[in-house]
Amino acid sequence: RDTVEDWASVSSYRSQIMRYAMALENKYQLPENFLEKQEEVSHQARAVLIDWLIEVHLFYNFPQDCLYLIVALVDRYMSLRTVPVAHFQLLGMACLLVACKYEDRFVPTREELVAMADQAFDQSELMHMETRLLTCLEFDLAQPLPTFFLRPIARASAIDLETYVVSKFIMEAAMLDAIMVTFKPSIIAATAFFMAR
Repeated sequence: RDTVEDWASVSSYRSQIMRYAMALENKYQLPENFLEKQEEVSHQARAVLIDWLIEVHLFYNFPQDCLYLIVALVDRYMSLRTVPVAHFQLLGMACLLVACKYEDRFVPTREELVAMADQAFDQSELMHMETRLLTCLEFDLAQPLPTFFLRPIARASAIDLETYVVSKFIMEAAMLDAIMVTFKPSIIAATAFFMAR
């Protein structure tokens, strides 16, 4: 469902959109030590959760922007609140639920998501975590993602589909590393593009 077209094809607004997005990415950039406040969640535990969320994302065939938003929400929440490891998967599913509501028309039921998590929590816990997440982030979900910046790079460079897909794969691999996600999305997209060439 992801194409190189999207907003990058609107030439009359392209430069204003890009300037605005680059200003926004400064607002949402994570500090390098954003996981330091976590007493129980390590870099490895985060990578395991993100890998699992990628599998859930693939199962439901959500758009790629949805996946990047899921990860961004997990990381932004962890930069602001301490998460017990017992609630880490719950946080991931709440982020998935919020991202789906924001990015896609299809939203799985809470019952389905609880089943996907092998009953590690119940529907009321998921609803409560969703509320805590949105309150913590002040309902501010509109942030530029690496895919947003890759599209105009790909369009301007007239790259082939294979290079575009490899670029997306590199960006997806980068999201598993807690240090990589502290770079601005535009830098991640540009780096993935140049590595794919």
